[in-house]
Amino acid sequence: MSQQSSPPPSTETDPESIDARPVEEALHALGAALRSYRLYEGSNPMLDRFVGTARQKLSALWDDLPFLRIRIDEDRIFWGDAVVFPVGDTGSDLPFLFYKDGIRELTILPGFEDEELLSLLGVLSRAPSVRQDEDDLITLLWQEDLAKLRYQVVEAGVEGIEPAPTPSADPKPIDPASVRSAAGDAQPLTTEDFQETLYFLDEAELRKLQDEVRRENDRDIWRDVVNGLLDRLEDGGEERQVRIVTILGELLPSAMATAEFGRASSLLEEVVTLASRPGLLSPPAVRAIRSLFDLLASEQTIVQLAEILEEMPDRLADQAVLRLLSYFPPGAIAAMMRATDRIERPEVRRAFEACVQRLAEGNRDQVVDLLDSDDPAVLTGALRWIGRLEIGSAAGRVGNYLDHADAAVRVAAVEALVSLRAAAAADGIVPLLRDGSREVRISAARALGALGYAAARDALEDTVSSKRLREADRTEKLAFFEAFGRLTGPDGVPVLDRILNGRGWFGRGESAEVRACAVVGLSRIRHPTARDALEAAAGDTDPVVRTAVARALKGDAT
Repeated sequence: MSQQSSPPPSTETDPESIDARPVEEALHALGAALRSYRLYEGSNPMLDRFVGTARQKLSALWDDLPFLRIRIDEDRIFWGDAVVFPVGDTGSDLPFLFYKDGIRELTILPGFEDEELLSLLGVLSRAPSVRQDEDDLITLLWQEDLAKLRYQVVEAGVEGIEPAPTPSADPKPIDPASVRSAAGDAQPLTTEDFQETLYFLDEAELRKLQDEVRRENDRDIWRDVVNGLLDRLEDGGEERQVRIVTILGELLPSAMATAEFGRASSLLEEVVTLASRPGLLSPPAVRAIRSLFDLLASEQTIVQLAEILEEMPDRLADQAVLRLLSYFPPGAIAAMMRATDRIERPEVRRAFEACVQRLAEGNRDQVVDLLDSDDPAVLTGALRWIGRLEIGSAAGRVGNYLDHADAAVRVAAVEALVSLRAAAAADGIVPLLRDGSREVRISAARALGALGYAAARDALEDTVSSKRLREADRTEKLAFFEAFGRLTGPDGVPVLDRILNGRGWFGRGESAEVRACAVVGLSRIRHPTARDALEAAAGDTDPVVRTAVARALKGDAT
């Protein structure tokens, strides 16, 4: 055996005196990280999760070991006399990757996991596709110059080969005449000699062979693998069940990351069916299955799904996407709200809102608990759903968010109080008529009108008569004038009549837009004096005002 890197450390802890399980876990995590590196081509959030696990497991070894020295066989890895990889039913080509190029021993030093782990994963992911002899794994490792990884190899063609015996005598010479004679007696070969071989199949046999090849090419290997794992899950012991669920947990994010939503939803459907059968799975296996749904509810998974659907909105036509969304657990509601708030495509937003609605309707108490969140997007979503679901018991808590720092939260709180018909909380809405946010002012005016909160009449009158409202846009003007018309009675007609029909010293009055808004306010007052004020402006010279009056009178008449 020849040494291919600097000598490994000489002082080693006796493997028999230490539990081998941490070493097993570290090598299992390394194998999982290698599979993920190949799948995601070295860049993906899911890869970061597997690499982080491998780093954590390797780093934990140094609490008991000064370094890790392992021995490589063709399909196994030994630590001392113990097989530490693979363990159980887990399979991997990790040992063979080293073995095929002559590497028989590895020594991993502390710090390898932080400085050189990704470099090793990159080398191992390229090694199976290497074709040139000079670029074998040893050459690639040498090029990377990994200081924290030592290895020893055997020379090619030496291991397990006995030297050939030396002939005891010189070979006898060949008689050329006898060779020519034997060749002359031989019969020439013809095509008939091969009629019974594979190369001369009849037409029916060729068709059968083609069908078999086509069927094999079309076979869904992923589905076959999952079915095999699920079959073993049913008849396996506790340890095997947990290991199989762990493998399924690695398949689920890969299926979602590649937009294989049918596979992901089918996998979830299968594990839910198995978990619901009493006594079939052990408690640890059931807990492991729950962890799959914790993964599904994670912020990273939901954001990634939203990004995929934003890039490929046509996938929403696939029923598998809707089935997948139906499996998101209650714990996903906050992350779903945050993601929905950032989605730009309307069709994707609607799909996520439908998922949030399902979760909110089935978990009303959890929606109310989201009011404790510090995230404005979650607060906004929780307030909206409290209003839509009419969770009246939360009205008192909703009122606490009328003075929240985020304008969107204040708007959501106002709208929720309207949906809850919480007139008792309307007193807290009145100050929002002077809020610094346009959206909040508009929501407050509309809310007070919808709640019929008469105590807000004076505040609304001050606003409709103010210079500030004259500088606002048409939507805000309409909201205030309409709310004032709803809350006032005949005593409010002179205010609106003066705005609509009044004139100044030079014959000028309000702008056409303000006067048209006053018409809307008058149309909300069901009193003869309001109609008189409208009829007085029926012949107005401004077409905007004249049209608004005509519509108001028609509506009043009906």
